[in-house]
Amino acid sequence: MGSRELLVSTFSRLLRVHLDSKHQLSELEILRTGEGIYFGLTRSPTELYVVARNRDVAGEIQNPSLPTSMVLAFPWPLAIAGMRRFTVERATDLHQARYHDGLLWLVDGSRPELRALDPTTGRQVGQMALSDAVPTELAHDAPESHPSDRYHFNSIHFAAERCFILAHNWAYGSFALELRYDGPASLLERPAVIRAHTGLGSQSHDVYLDKGRLLVLDSGNCRLVNSNGTQYSISQQEDRSGYLRGLAVGGDFLYVGQGSFSDDRKGRTDGPSWLLVLERHTLNPAAAVELGRHGNPCDVLLTSEPDWSDQ
Repeated sequence: MGSRELLVSTFSRLLRVHLDSKHQLSELEILRTGEGIYFGLTRSPTELYVVARNRDVAGEIQNPSLPTSMVLAFPWPLAIAGMRRFTVERATDLHQARYHDGLLWLVDGSRPELRALDPTTGRQVGQMALSDAVPTELAHDAPESHPSDRYHFNSIHFAAERCFILAHNWAYGSFALELRYDGPASLLERPAVIRAHTGLGSQSHDVYLDKGRLLVLDSGNCRLVNSNGTQYSISQQEDRSGYLRGLAVGGDFLYVGQGSFSDDRKGRTDGPSWLLVLERHTLNPAAAVELGRHGNPCDVLLTSEPDWSDQ
């Protein structure tokens, strides 16, 4: 097994991380900072896309000279100097991003919760109000504290002829919509829900279909769960349990971001950042890598081998 390179977005920074053959940290580089919360990470054959909200955890603008709800686009292989940026108009709470079928798909916590952009121009070409697709038995009013964010959708995954979109769903228990995917137009214009997967933990993030099992990070309980009801504790030590968010899938290993549980929201900005490494086939913990105090991770992208998270 050789070294691994990953990108990690956090509440305050975009990081490039190198792990050696034993999953020990060999190098860490801060690529971006000062643009608020960095969230979704994805890449096409020619570009890397990074969500930069330009707002901090309290919603305050961090760089008054820049717009909010940005996507940073870097040439790939990564060249920082060649970056361009575009704004996602009317977006308020951008989360995960996925490049698929030539489009950049973005999940927004607020309605409309799914947006599709042409990544060459940054122009939105379609959108979908996911809240309209939630089955009646899972429907509820928006919480009083988040009146415009009914289910808090945050993550997306494409697999064969399916699209899975995960809802954090506040205190109601997380669920994932499984939608038929026959191409962008059918998903955006004629969405068809095949089923809703429930029992996926609390405040969950990230969703991935691996050989028929739907894997989800149960962020609120620091564990990985699947759609069969199996639960996997993935911290190596009790004092390392924390908030899980960000999943990258390699051929042999999964890489999971972990931050701190913090009642003080500022703690999510400058608290400790971790990467947990799991054996992909057994889901057994292989390593826990401390990255430093960069805030809670938001997304993780494997760049040293094909990222299986869109396979």
